[in-house]
Amino acid sequence: MKSKYIKLSQDKLRDKYHCYGHFYTLRINKNNLIKCRSVLEIVESNSTLDNGIMPTNNMPDAITIMMNPGGSEPDLPNISQYIETIINDNFFNIDFMNKKLVRAIPDVTQDRIMNVTGWKHVRILNLSDVREKNSTYLKDHLKKFEVALDSSIHSIFSPKRKAERELALCIEDMPLIIFGWGTEEYLEKIGEYAFKYITMDNKQKFVGIKQDNYNFYHPGRRENWHDNILNQIYSL
Repeated sequence: MKSKYIKLSQDKLRDKYHCYGHFYTLRINKNNLIKCRSVLEIVESNSTLDNGIMPTNNMPDAITIMMNPGGSEPDLPNISQYIETIINDNFFNIDFMNKKLVRAIPDVTQDRIMNVTGWKHVRILNLSDVREKNSTYLKDHLKKFEVALDSSIHSIFSPKRKAERELALCIEDMPLIIFGWGTEEYLEKIGEYAFKYITMDNKQKFVGIKQDNYNFYHPGRRENWHDNILNQIYSL
């Protein structure tokens, strides 16, 4: 189906926008290290935000809540020399305002977010920080994690990450929220918590293509997601 809205090609999108992420490794015991990403910032490449440091205290135009960080990885000139910070689950702490952001390689899902409208800055958060491209493996990772530790520390919606979460969501004056974490059954519980947390103020503006209950179609898994989301945004 032909889109009624303008879509840029991948090459043009990646010239127009740059991505910065906070990548870290979560240590859950001596021998178990999990690659994670707490946030991704998409910024217009010719804006003052795109300065190689990308201050995180800027209010984004929109925040997208998704799942599975997919193929986005650090994109550095000397990647072989790059060493991620290791965070121990027992002493978990991310200083949202002062954490280190590095240039990131976008994936096709982020291209879809870039193509939504003429925003200068979009923040992407995920229900879980765990970096895993395969959704089946991701489910197994999360299940083992929570069974072993009885913990949800891998999620920014964990009770232990309240301070970080409130800053990431700009809780005092949240911008437009886009829900799109997918329709996997195992996401419904944490998805319900995230949805209710964000919409506890019934004036909060949000969009998303709802499947059922508290699951919303992922931008990369729904035909014509782009047009549907834009229709919702323009009708707000």
